[in-house]
Amino acid sequence: MSYGTTMVFTSFINVSGSYRSFSTAGDFNGDGLSDGVVRDGSYTNGQSQEGHVVVYTGIGDGPSTTVGYSYTGGGDSNNAGWSVASAGDVNGDGYDDFLIGLPTYNNTAMSETNNGAVLLVYGAFNPPTAGFNWFRVGSAGDQLGISVCRAGDINGDGYGDIIIGAHQPGTGNNGQAGIWYGKPGGLTLNAPPDVTLTGSVPDSQFGSCVTSGDFNGDGYADVAVGAPQEANGALAGAGAVYVYLGSSTGINTTPAWIGRGNQAGAHYGTSIAGDGDINGDGFTDLIVGTPNFEFIKGPTDNPNQGRIQEYFGGAGSPPLTGGFVFNGAGAGDWFGNAVAHVGDVNGDGYGDVAVGSPFATSTLANQGRAVVYAGSVSGLVSTPLWSQYGSETGGGFGSSVAGAGDANGDGLSDVLVGGVFEDGGGATDRGSARVFAGPLPAAAPAPWTMYGPSAFANLGHCVANAGDIDGDGFSDLVFGMPGYSDVYDRQGQVWLFHGALGLGHHNGHALTFNRTAHVQPLGFTRDPNFDLRYDAVSAAGRTWSKMQWNVQPAVRLSAPDLSGVQTSFTHALPPNGARASEDTMQVRINGLVAGVPYAWRARSLSRSVYFPTTIWQSPVHSGAREYDIRELGAWVGVGQGPLAADDLSLTAPSPNPMRSRSNISFRLDHAQQVSLTILDVQGRRVRGLVEGMQTAGPHTVTWGGESDDGRAAPDGVYFYRLETGGKVTSRKLALVR
Repeated sequence: MSYGTTMVFTSFINVSGSYRSFSTAGDFNGDGLSDGVVRDGSYTNGQSQEGHVVVYTGIGDGPSTTVGYSYTGGGDSNNAGWSVASAGDVNGDGYDDFLIGLPTYNNTAMSETNNGAVLLVYGAFNPPTAGFNWFRVGSAGDQLGISVCRAGDINGDGYGDIIIGAHQPGTGNNGQAGIWYGKPGGLTLNAPPDVTLTGSVPDSQFGSCVTSGDFNGDGYADVAVGAPQEANGALAGAGAVYVYLGSSTGINTTPAWIGRGNQAGAHYGTSIAGDGDINGDGFTDLIVGTPNFEFIKGPTDNPNQGRIQEYFGGAGSPPLTGGFVFNGAGAGDWFGNAVAHVGDVNGDGYGDVAVGSPFATSTLANQGRAVVYAGSVSGLVSTPLWSQYGSETGGGFGSSVAGAGDANGDGLSDVLVGGVFEDGGGATDRGSARVFAGPLPAAAPAPWTMYGPSAFANLGHCVANAGDIDGDGFSDLVFGMPGYSDVYDRQGQVWLFHGALGLGHHNGHALTFNRTAHVQPLGFTRDPNFDLRYDAVSAAGRTWSKMQWNVQPAVRLSAPDLSGVQTSFTHALPPNGARASEDTMQVRINGLVAGVPYAWRARSLSRSVYFPTTIWQSPVHSGAREYDIRELGAWVGVGQGPLAADDLSLTAPSPNPMRSRSNISFRLDHAQQVSLTILDVQGRRVRGLVEGMQTAGPHTVTWGGESDDGRAAPDGVYFYRLETGGKVTSRKLALVR
């Protein structure tokens, strides 16, 4: 059923008994969705034909099944759609824009090959159905567009910025990632990047993947760049990830943090994700995938099992510290080939993470698997919140994963999963994409599935939340099909589907500066206040309405709750063409605590007894309780360095320095979940020592100088890191053999 005054059936209700009548129930449970009531006069329960009434609550429709936008590459081996992503709001018009990568585009006019190209499409109230508004062509051999991503607001000017990778494979070059700063009116056609980040090692494929976040919590967006082929000393192809911090003057081109793989050929940094806060401390956290990691346990080797690692953001230097490591289920899984922050799928306020294993095998060879891990106060929970295998041999389910935003308007984030080689009963390798709805009940089928148009199109190679392209308040979904062929071989194709079909038009904006500029996701205000504007189509035609809002600090932080409701109703505007009856409401939100991140959402209330409220509306790139905005300034948060711990103590390690082994003790005043890990000086996890529930009292643990994979750790300085109940303490240790 759909939102609004008209009841529209999108599925049949199967019930038993002789139901005599059906009617609308308005919005029975106050969630902003129409409900239905069915009367059965023949129902018997102890007395003959006593009758009963059943109310069926409405559920939001998923994304449209009609392609809303399409782009097709114009030459052989363009591979259009190899990468797709939201660009944020680059031109500041209030509509999200999106990016399309064509990394093997050839500049035939210059007799050059593998230049690569990137297209930028601007959103609008009447969104485009084809074409593009900006492009950039790379130099010969660059493969510009191998990765694309919104970069948030790096310089704090209120416009969305973008980052694009050019990994330059086989050229002997170091690889690059270009950053373009958004500005009024958008970008200049084919303009070079404002800043170019360059890898430090030839043929490292720096730029193969890119992401953004705010790792140090200062309100300026930061970026991370993967170099999966970079060597770590003698370990060829171990991989690396570089993090660069934003500022008022733009990106700092000196990396603030470097993570390195510790196994040859493991390709650490093949996938990265940085735009979610998994432990609710107000800093975004980085997830790194290493799909070719070989887990060695005793005499058993598990090649290409894969792993992911979590790194927690913080205000210290470096801005990231290592957390838990999660390994694939078995050899050949390629676990971590795709990773994504997917918002808050279970509604607890902590960001969750999806991981793809496209070659995992359970009952079918290489059917693939997708897993979602829930966030928590101590990071990702080791037991998956949700896990599903593909249904086809060689289907590659989990080849790509992404957050879908709230695709059905129920307040929970949803998850996108691609199956690049699935047939779906049709043409070979046409590929698939599916939306799985939060809270991800076990074995629940995907409510939305799409297949590619032809053989070897490879829909699902890349899936993404494009943002809110048409300004209706709901996320739109974009998919790349680089294998699509029609006039040309592998010219590639891109499809976009608009979200939350039938749920009406509700669009909220956080405004700052001159009260018209938009605050970009994870961005900041320059004052202890901001304006919240909410545009909504009336739930019951032209009626009286007012705005209700929730503005609350991130889940683990203490700060005033700034939620409220307008005191008086206003009359909706009369119908205006496609906009129907619409009301625009705007309020000033005062009292922000400097630096503290807040989540916001809004809805309208009306005087209609049948439709008293619209659904809650929040920014489409994050979960409803994940933070969206902060006032610029310093703050003291739970993630800012080691904290004093009242209920745990960690003794000095002995011996120190150590040669072969070291003992360390800790004491708990009550039974609780504990994590004790060994980190190196760059905050990377080396070895997990304790993980799980521990009893009250003293505990002693021994470390033998080995890493998680059983190899001897190199000489150097390490840290014991003890975390429990959101509190952290650490001790330094020197290893000298």
